[in-house]
Amino acid sequence: MFRWLSLKAHLHKSEVEIDSFRIAGFYISCSSDLQNRLGWIRTEALAKRFRREIVHYFNLLLAREVVQTLSIIAARADREIFWGFGLAQEEDVCRFILDSLGTTSRPRIQGVSRLVQVAEAIEGEMFSTHGQMLRGLNLTSCTSEAFLGDLSSLLARQVLYFGKKRITFLVDDFSSHRLPLDVQAILNNVIWERRPSHIFKLSSEKYGSKLTDTLGATVDVSREMVEIDCGREFIALDDSDQVERARAFAVELLDNRLKAAGYRGTADTLIGPSRWPHSSLGRALAEKQDGRALDQFHGLDCIAQVCSGDVSTLLLVYRRIFERGAVTKESTSCVSMAIQHDAIVSVSRELFEAIKHHVPCGPEMYSVVAAFGTLVRNILQHGRWLKKGNTTTPSQCPRIELDQKDGAIVEALTEGQQQLARELIRRAIFIEMEPGLSRHGNVTTLRWHLRRVYLPAFSAALSKNDAVKRPVDWLKYLLTDPRGACDMVWKCWPKKASESEGPTLFDL
Repeated sequence: MFRWLSLKAHLHKSEVEIDSFRIAGFYISCSSDLQNRLGWIRTEALAKRFRREIVHYFNLLLAREVVQTLSIIAARADREIFWGFGLAQEEDVCRFILDSLGTTSRPRIQGVSRLVQVAEAIEGEMFSTHGQMLRGLNLTSCTSEAFLGDLSSLLARQVLYFGKKRITFLVDDFSSHRLPLDVQAILNNVIWERRPSHIFKLSSEKYGSKLTDTLGATVDVSREMVEIDCGREFIALDDSDQVERARAFAVELLDNRLKAAGYRGTADTLIGPSRWPHSSLGRALAEKQDGRALDQFHGLDCIAQVCSGDVSTLLLVYRRIFERGAVTKESTSCVSMAIQHDAIVSVSRELFEAIKHHVPCGPEMYSVVAAFGTLVRNILQHGRWLKKGNTTTPSQCPRIELDQKDGAIVEALTEGQQQLARELIRRAIFIEMEPGLSRHGNVTTLRWHLRRVYLPAFSAALSKNDAVKRPVDWLKYLLTDPRGACDMVWKCWPKKASESEGPTLFDL
């Protein structure tokens, strides 16, 4: 999404299309641009020692992206009329950057764009900075924490387009597994600067970013940060319009890929809509008879729900369906529902099995998902159906709801339990929903929703019409003994009349 928001990605388009964007984005990736350069700085002492160099390298990286984008703009015929970026503005920008680098005496090369030469000067400075840091040496001169703010102010003042469109620095995967927390704290001094000429947008794992700077100041949610939890947004597809938008996104993504690859087929012709009796996946799974073909997980509606906005998982599901369905460039017929089901369940099982290899807490998280996923499936298949008006529907409860009667739940957990709970959320195994209001009193309810992509591995439905509602102590039990905690829920869960005295959860 951040790559798509970058201005560089759209400079092949017309003026009208570009003018429809509300921001002017400049994109960098922590995984490809920063992890191998700054990831070795893993102690507070090292971070303090190279504080100026860390800021300098970060400034240079974004300045290079700005200059490379401006180089493409300078090659357009409308650089002055539409962009307001003439030779005078180009000279001002180049002079500012070279003055900041202390390389004003660098010779000019005739026949080579001034912006290209500045980009090469920045890359040379980046290489030199990284080399000095690896040698344990400090630089005599570095750009300051105000450099990017001064650069954005110059662009907004001198270049017409940037005066109208807010400059937005897009920093992708600003997470602790890419950048150590002590490095993040230093860069926060740059990122949190309040300037009318620019803002930062960061993507991160849940709880993957440090929300303090080197002075110990905390982020102000009302000023420095607005958090958008993508997992929460896609899980909370409660109305039909949002569900349809999720489906439209999944269709558009595939259609664009197929068109770019020269395929004749489309999302609708190759995969098609989801078709279930009574329009309910949950009911189709609950009513499945022994010996009946496994084809419940199929169609674009189902795939859009399974992936919950995760583009990489969405593409993996499509690829598996096409591989198993022998889809070629000339294919136009729909892949069978059974093959689609097999591909979706296969991806779900692979991602579920991958949990045990996560560091830290992989095996522990795997056990929690295995126990809870089994509970969700058995409630669907053997639990009492819910009555809704004149109809009944099977119980679908991939969510945990815990009343926080005595304050925050994490305060009741041991250190090991807190780490496991944090990793379950950080890795998006469970999605932490917005706290709700308890039905049992004026207290908030912690709500965890199992990520939908794991549900097909247990033949569990994707929707939610009920929840596992327990006291706080049950979460401690779940994190310590997942099977015991889920068996406790199953023993007291209302069951179908014929199964009210049935076996325990893990006998089923």
